[in-house]
Amino acid sequence: MPSSNLNSSRALRFSLAGVQLKFSAIERQTGGFTIPAYGLGGDWIVKLPSTEYSRGAENEYSVMSIAGRVGIDVPEMKLTRVAEIEGSPPEVTNLEESEALVSKRFDRALSRRIRMEDFAQALAQRPADKYNPQVTNNDLTKLVAQVCGEDDVIEFARRLTFNAIVGNGDMHLKNWTLLYPDGRTSELSPAYDFLCTTVYIPDDGLALRLGTARTWRDLSLDDFEATADGSGVNQATIVDTVVDVAVRFRDGWEDWSKSHPVNDDLKRRIAQQIDTCPAIVSALQ
Repeated sequence: MPSSNLNSSRALRFSLAGVQLKFSAIERQTGGFTIPAYGLGGDWIVKLPSTEYSRGAENEYSVMSIAGRVGIDVPEMKLTRVAEIEGSPPEVTNLEESEALVSKRFDRALSRRIRMEDFAQALAQRPADKYNPQVTNNDLTKLVAQVCGEDDVIEFARRLTFNAIVGNGDMHLKNWTLLYPDGRTSELSPAYDFLCTTVYIPDDGLALRLGTARTWRDLSLDDFEATADGSGVNQATIVDTVVDVAVRFRDGWEDWSKSHPVNDDLKRRIAQQIDTCPAIVSALQ
């Protein structure tokens, strides 16, 4: 069960879909983006900055870009000033010099919609139950193993590890998605909504239990082995994935943090995660 601190912070927990205005957008040939006033929109998703959480776009862009560096499948992304986005709502007129995050839609291909369902839908959970404490990351690993296969289980473990490194406590059921490119065969969608939430909620923990752990300080390699056992994947395969991601991150982090808009607070929070999360500490020994 979560600690009392986690329970109190849960009231402050945010999902970017809830605090950031999000729109489908069209990229202009002359530069910038347009949010259509009506119609189906475009091939990009624009997340406008939040007035509540500072530099959220820069946080997510940096974390997502670095996720790609460690081998995670991520969509194309850009940062653009709000002033470069036509059709922005009046709520953000005072944020025109702030950055917005723009990401390529992965549910479109040559103007064709690709069927998709998030894990809440796949597990018959209501959107309001996306943090359902009865559903665990072990359950999600088993789901991926059953409907996608071992390669996607490894990718799932890769993403779990990365989010433990960066301190992302918002990987709830609606932040994982299955795609059906041919309408029948399922696969994990590209990653999305990766960011460091401990910058905003210092005592944040896992959105869903992993093994027996609900806090980063309790998360060990044993918990990752439990996800392997529950999905029928060899324990060594999952542990090797954890080690691979941790080592890649450690070896590249200093250079990557200099080439992305990573501020000092974000650096401190991630350094704290690396030093205090037992699974990551063990993986780097």
